[in-house]
Amino acid sequence: MSPLSELGVIVGPTRYLDPKTQSVHHSLDLVDLDAPAEGGRRPTNRMVLSFFAHGFAPSPARPWQAALFEKRGPGGAYVDLASNTVISTIAPMSGHAFYGHGTFTRSGDALLAVEMSLDTRDGTISVRDPSDFTVLDRFPTYGAAPHDCHLVEDGAVLAITNGGGPTGDPRAPSVTFVDVATRALLERFEVDDPAINAGHVAMTGARAFALVSAPRDGLPEDTSLGGVSLRLPGAKLVKRRTPPQVTRRFVGESLSVCVHEPSRTVLATHPYGNVATLWSLETGSILAAIDLPSPRGVTLTLDGRFFAVSAGAQAGLLLFEASPFKLAPNGDPTLGRFGGSHVYTWRKCAAPS
Repeated sequence: MSPLSELGVIVGPTRYLDPKTQSVHHSLDLVDLDAPAEGGRRPTNRMVLSFFAHGFAPSPARPWQAALFEKRGPGGAYVDLASNTVISTIAPMSGHAFYGHGTFTRSGDALLAVEMSLDTRDGTISVRDPSDFTVLDRFPTYGAAPHDCHLVEDGAVLAITNGGGPTGDPRAPSVTFVDVATRALLERFEVDDPAINAGHVAMTGARAFALVSAPRDGLPEDTSLGGVSLRLPGAKLVKRRTPPQVTRRFVGESLSVCVHEPSRTVLATHPYGNVATLWSLETGSILAAIDLPSPRGVTLTLDGRFFAVSAGAQAGLLLFEASPFKLAPNGDPTLGRFGGSHVYTWRKCAAPS
């Protein structure tokens, strides 16, 4: 199936208030960056959902379809992006909640969903049949309060973030690497600051990665700091603590993170600090701090030319040239409505006739 776009379709969950009824609605919004603008703005396709989605997992076997998951809740769905319809719901295992993210195996023969025990906070990956989402198997995340996950090493290894227990709990926040076939723990990296969790991760080669964190559970979110940690090849996972005039702005949480491999740079968002930061994967140093109103999601366009960042009270979208890094000229800051935590890039395709 040949791609129909170059920049791709930006996909993001959101929730919004109906101005007439004052009721809260949930949706998955899609903006095709390659579509012609209408009246100076690109149109938004809106898929109605029954829950506030967080993670987005497209199917490699049926790339016009994807699984969605709620953060810390029971909401899950399998959707058709081409027709803007919900195909079926997905429920967590008994005694568990979805924790926001999941991924299909590379062949598409199973869906791996991140779940947490409501009693113990222990993390589990449920292995599900892609046809009806029944649970076929399960294996541990080797940590507590798991959240994000990504397949690496040609799909043989699953990288998982574990938020850890609340303050005082010995279960430390970590990033674990688990063999998908044997379910064995291969490697574990603990964060080096007990005041932050392990939230979202962007992977590079050789198990190097960038991690963004929120304050550890039990700490006040309005005054405590999140952070950015980098694990460079062959090194330890280290929180970036300088420059202090920037890192002290990471109040509440550092939310989304994205790697641009050609330039070896990482872009992270810090919504309550109203700043996005750019980091070097080679040196670990900060390259730029960009003042933005409430930046949240970040993704790369399909061609890798641009970082797409959701930001602002109107939940708009900004494009930044990735290398050299700068705000894209003639951009439309109101491309769509992306009021959730993350945005994703989807290669537009239609279902076979």
